[in-house]
Amino acid sequence: MRVLVHSLCVLIISGCGGSTTLSGHNDSDPNDSGTSSANTGNSAADAGTLVQSNFDFPVDGTTGIVGPFCCTGKTVTITARDGETLGYAYFYDWKGSAYNVGSTSYATDFDVLVAAKEMGTQDAAAVLKGDLDFDAHQLKTGMSKSVEVGDLLFTVGVTHVDVKNDIPGLQGAPYLDMGTLRVHLSVETVPSGAR
Repeated sequence: MRVLVHSLCVLIISGCGGSTTLSGHNDSDPNDSGTSSANTGNSAADAGTLVQSNFDFPVDGTTGIVGPFCCTGKTVTITARDGETLGYAYFYDWKGSAYNVGSTSYATDFDVLVAAKEMGTQDAAAVLKGDLDFDAHQLKTGMSKSVEVGDLLFTVGVTHVDVKNDIPGLQGAPYLDMGTLRVHLSVETVPSGAR
């Protein structure tokens, strides 16, 4: 029996004026988790300014209300070494269809939602939002996307996913097995003068 999965929270993502970049990945090393020093996305400045700039979902993060995100997904907080919260990333949301089938769930896409503190304001709750949307039609291990939001550059790489076309009771589109989805997030600060 198919049960339509609804997210517990509806998040309206406002445009942030950022851009999204899509890139591939060399799949020659099946043991490459995307976390080697050559693939972390850290600049020398980030090593000194961010407490942590690399995260692996769904292992990292907490559930519940964290910053602008909620509820059942995992949220990480991007923090400067001085303790200031600079942003957040939420794993995961989706826009298309999602279904529970047997012991797992399938979706036609997934999003990693991101937010960065709006600079120049004293309002701690003022954030700019963006998202990185991955469609099951194009999804494969090694795929990555980036988006700049505020003073942060978020890059998400898919480290593992199973995409299936032959799910009993579901037809017409490839679906990603949400239980197999693993992604790596790297965050970099973007110098204000670089824009």
